Amino acid sequence: MRSRLFSQPFNVTVTASSQRLLSSTEKRFGLLIGAPAGLGNDLQPQSILFPNASTGAVGTIGTYTVPAQSTAVIQSAIVGSHTGTGAGVALQINRGGTILNLIASTVAWAFQGPVSLLAGDIVTFSCYTAVASSTCDITLSLLVGPLTGRVTLGFRGPAVLDQGLTLHPGQDPLLLLADHIGQAIREDVSIIGAIAGVQIGGLEVLEVDCDCNPMMSLP
Repeated sequence: MRSRLFSQPFNVTVTASSQRLLSSTEKRFGLLIGAPAGLGNDLQPQSILFPNASTGAVGTIGTYTVPAQSTAVIQSAIVGSHTGTGAGVALQINRGGTILNLIASTVAWAFQGPVSLLAGDIVTFSCYTAVASSTCDITLSLLVGPLTGRVTLGFRGPAVLDQGLTLHPGQDPLLLLADHIGQAIREDVSIIGAIAGVQIGGLEVLEVDCDCNPMMSLP
């Protein structure tokens, strides 16, 4: 008896209360779950300017915080027009206290996205090497829009919005495998949306015993 993998699709219209997405099964090997559709035209361009930002002392010289219930994408960031040679400026993202370093240089630089941001993320420009009386011009270009279509997955119980695996509109599909998360993959899977009516689809991968010819595929 051979063990084979096959997939079956699923599709659900999410509500604003927890509902069962998939029932538990010991045969489940993995899940591929698509994120909600991107917000498209709801994302609007926005430019944040920090003209003549001081690089005369080490520390933060400019920040932008993604508003609550919003999403954003960094399109580009530019540090130029240095008035002092050797001043160092870094671009970072503070996500819940975890610092993500994107670029740092002591000369003028241009960073090209896209970099997806979550509500509450803080984009920070900081001076790490100071030069007395020096300044620079900073431009941050983003796409910003409301985050209304997010959904959250729950295992072994009802899903609670933003307390679990949350999928945001337009992000990459989520791949979960038994090798990564263990027995949880085989439990009931629940889902909840920030709003009702969001469509979610994906593939459930099952491992089954099969006495078929190894060169044949399951239907």
